[in-house]
Amino acid sequence: MDDYNPSLVRNQPYDVIPAYLIPYVGSMYIAPSQADRVSAVNRDLKDFPPVLVEVGDSEILQDQIMKLVDKLQSEGSQSTSSTPPYVECNTYTDMVHVFQMLGITNMPQISQSFQRMKVFLDKLDTLNNCVALATSQKMEREPLTNDACLDRD
Repeated sequence: MDDYNPSLVRNQPYDVIPAYLIPYVGSMYIAPSQADRVSAVNRDLKDFPPVLVEVGDSEILQDQIMKLVDKLQSEGSQSTSSTPPYVECNTYTDMVHVFQMLGITNMPQISQSFQRMKVFLDKLDTLNNCVALATSQKMEREPLTNDACLDRD
């Protein structure tokens, strides 16, 4: 694991994931000596696709997740792709790692998270349609005329 993350200690009493398991679970996927090399925080993310991050303020991985969000936001501004970078991060009070799995509890944060996921996917669908339209119109040498594509709010 990379440098010290205060949320590992601060949120341990609340999260469903025991901090001591992180190195063991991680080693199932990659040798510990290679973890920093493959970590997304240490990779080039400037042409990464749009990302939605739903994070609980009581999860032990909160600091690591926010490092990734910060990197995506800073490197996304250097994107060379034709679509602008899009990173959306929502933090939920008193929620733990993968809190959406607690969906049977009727917690308002869970409903809100699922609603935000739907809105995000709808935005992606609109963006993808705009890119397809722009591509087809460019191929036909016509100007982009779909005003809905320009209003992506």
